[in-house]
Amino acid sequence: MLARALDRPDLLATAALGRTGGATGFEVDLVDPDRVALLDEALAALPAADSVLRATVTARLSVALSFTAGAGRRARLAEEAVGSARRVGEVRALAGALAAWCDAAAGPEHVGARRAAATEIVDTARDAGDRAAELLGRRLRLVASAEAGDWPAVDTEIDVYARVADSVRRPDLAWPVPLWRGTRAAMRGDVAAEAAHAAELRRLVALSSSPNAGLLRMTQDFVRDANAGRAFGSVDLFLEQVPESVAAAACTIAFLHALSGDATAARPALHRYLEQRTSVRDSEWLPEVVQAAQTAVLIGDRVAARTVRKLLEPFAGLFAIEGILAGTWGCVDGHLGRLAALLGDDAAAREHLAVAVGLDGAAGAALGERTRRWAGAAPAPASGADATFRRCGEIWTVGWQGREVRLRDSKGMRDLAVLLARPGREVTVHELTGARVAAPAVEVADRTAIAAYRSRLRELAAEIDDAGPRGARAAAERDALLAELGAVTGLGGRPRTAGSDVERMRKAVGNRIRQALARIDAADPDLGRHLAVSVRTGTSCRYAPDRDVHWQL
Repeated sequence: MLARALDRPDLLATAALGRTGGATGFEVDLVDPDRVALLDEALAALPAADSVLRATVTARLSVALSFTAGAGRRARLAEEAVGSARRVGEVRALAGALAAWCDAAAGPEHVGARRAAATEIVDTARDAGDRAAELLGRRLRLVASAEAGDWPAVDTEIDVYARVADSVRRPDLAWPVPLWRGTRAAMRGDVAAEAAHAAELRRLVALSSSPNAGLLRMTQDFVRDANAGRAFGSVDLFLEQVPESVAAAACTIAFLHALSGDATAARPALHRYLEQRTSVRDSEWLPEVVQAAQTAVLIGDRVAARTVRKLLEPFAGLFAIEGILAGTWGCVDGHLGRLAALLGDDAAAREHLAVAVGLDGAAGAALGERTRRWAGAAPAPASGADATFRRCGEIWTVGWQGREVRLRDSKGMRDLAVLLARPGREVTVHELTGARVAAPAVEVADRTAIAAYRSRLRELAAEIDDAGPRGARAAAERDALLAELGAVTGLGGRPRTAGSDVERMRKAVGNRIRQALARIDAADPDLGRHLAVSVRTGTSCRYAPDRDVHWQL
């Protein structure tokens, strides 16, 4: 190399960076055997004093050590790069160093810290007008948000990333967008959108020089098929893309055997993975262990299940994400529930799966439906109330027809608890809010208009007795008029007043109850439908089920 012949450490460092993705490159070719040696040589040749080049090379070396035995060194190098870049005060170097730290701290215990570091990358890069660095930060923040189960934040990040990437017009930066949108479509069960995003991904991968885009596209197919209970290709096909020497391959080989129904091959492969796995928790650790959990369940291996359960228990509440969100295995709780069921711990199985139904249901309809199937297969409680709506701290346990979900506390959930405790009884909004009514008001509708509403309702009452289309139209009109009348009348049927304390409370209580009902519907659609037709809101609210329900409150 010319840089060596000229004894130019700066040129050697620049060449090494070019070979491994650049100053804030998105990727390092993880199957390039020379990537670490070249960066090591460049770092050793540079002066020890802080500089932009030294901070950048140090950061890239940390990333290049991914999936090697150098996890401790990776972390030290990343921290050194961040410190050096801060002292130098160069934005691009700092973005690259923080990104390297995120990669080195990619384990599940660092989700919050990575979101914070990624936000610093985004903010710093935007201030400097460095769009490529901004996109890197957004990618890192998106993955951390997905691990945390913050799917609204993920969807927002995808849209903003797409707009920024469009302005850059580089296929190597654009291809993650259809990858992510395809994953989200798969989670929702939107087959048409998933196919469209897959086609766009293939097009951009063909235009991109990305060393990993093709592998992530295959990973997306694998996760989709496995979540649907389908075998994906073969072990040989997988090994064409990922060398067996890569640590992440071991548990996937076992999982592939299990998905194809070959328990004889899956069992020894699973135990080899558990015996040889390292203690390092990197970006692949959680999805690997979740694959091991699924393998143990599929082949009924209780010995492996006990080991895997202990590994996963500290990370309940997080989502197992493959790659940079090429796919997700759902929340850890669902897999803990299945492991518990295999081990005969029925109470823990129900508890974990109830949480998972809520978390996975909020993530996407298809993912939620898969987890509801798992929950349906879990042993049901031997006895108890018809339904449960019970609060413990910040979490509500909501049970219906043998299923349970866990939902976070909110004012709307507390309102519903009051209504469920008093079936068929009116509860005023000022009772639900604990407030007094004081402010003056103006009537929303005059009394003449209200009288006209009521007159028409009496006419419709006679028409509804008609069993034909005329009766159906009358019933529909009556329902619409009742809704309008409820909006303009208050307690005792008197005209409702705009701008009053009662009106403000009516709107606030109605909104928060509707939000709570939407969350319940996402977690358990059957219960959502029951409550939607049984709960009425207004200046007075009521739970009026069409049959008696015994609620455990």
